[in-house]
Amino acid sequence: MKHNHKFGPVDAEGAALEGQSATGHTADAQQFPFGTGLDSGLSNKKQVRRTIGLALLLFDIIAISVAFLTADLCRHGGLTHQQSLLLTVILPIFAMITLSKDGYSARATIDSNFGIRKAIMGFLFAAGSMLLFAYALKTSEEFSRIMFGIAVILSAANLALSRHFVTKIGRHILGNNPYAILLIDENDSASMTFGTTRSGSPVPSDYDALLRLGQIARNMERVIIKCAPENRAKWAFAMKSLNIHGEIVVEELTELAPLALTTIDGKPALLLSCDPLSLRQRVSKRLLDLTIVALAIPAALPVILIAAAAIKLENRGPAFFLQKRIGLANRNFTIWKLRSMRMNAVGSDGRIVRRQNIWH
Repeated sequence: MKHNHKFGPVDAEGAALEGQSATGHTADAQQFPFGTGLDSGLSNKKQVRRTIGLALLLFDIIAISVAFLTADLCRHGGLTHQQSLLLTVILPIFAMITLSKDGYSARATIDSNFGIRKAIMGFLFAAGSMLLFAYALKTSEEFSRIMFGIAVILSAANLALSRHFVTKIGRHILGNNPYAILLIDENDSASMTFGTTRSGSPVPSDYDALLRLGQIARNMERVIIKCAPENRAKWAFAMKSLNIHGEIVVEELTELAPLALTTIDGKPALLLSCDPLSLRQRVSKRLLDLTIVALAIPAALPVILIAAAAIKLENRGPAFFLQKRIGLANRNFTIWKLRSMRMNAVGSDGRIVRRQNIWH
């Protein structure tokens, strides 16, 4: 008979052990010592990251406000009513845009270039929206566009400086990885933070071990397990018994490179390839391709012609290499590229014909 509560002593197959206390240990539940436990810095990473994100927002607001104040001080000796009104409108728009574009994400707390780029893009969008709004209402004459432009330039500079300062502190505190990730490798006893049996796997019947794992992983955003294949079922039970984000490394799948895990008739299956692009995605991609080609051809065409002439003069062969490929909707198409190999270097099967001297 199985217990329905979340924690409880269970045997190796997951069945409840009748008549055993929650703190009882079976004979094979020998544990390695836990040692000193987790570094408090790791368990507090999520809270620290949120604090740094709030600091980014605060410094962004200060940076923009100081820029507008400085611009007005140069001409009016103080912040004018018009600039104050602009600032009041721009700041909320800036905060919302930057937040939606991951400007306060985990990466932004440690990557200064990423954070600066997101903040400046968000501010320029907010400033541009404000200008369009002012022109639409025909109120642009009420404020100096020169001073507004100076304020925009100063704001971008201040945002870059403040972001660099905050992310430098963030990287010092959080390290290169802003996430709280716990790796449990049962093959490396030095990295173990969860009690294991002598065989290196968790004991499902040990309630105390499950409780300790839950306490250790409580503030973790990901718990990753590296274990032997025969121990995965036990680790999977331990992960599912607790309210944590648990993953198990399956190295055998590396060669298949699956994209995701799906279910077919209640059984797991590996997703190895994706469906074709949707109509909206195809139209967007086509428009992007045509735009890039239209912009690139004037600059690239002279270079292509010179390279083709050089290839033709070098060995008198064709300048371009043509080959059949499988493309959209699994249809054949012919690729064109500047030839970089000798003639007849590719066989009928598409493979490169190898010779001792590729020049002769």
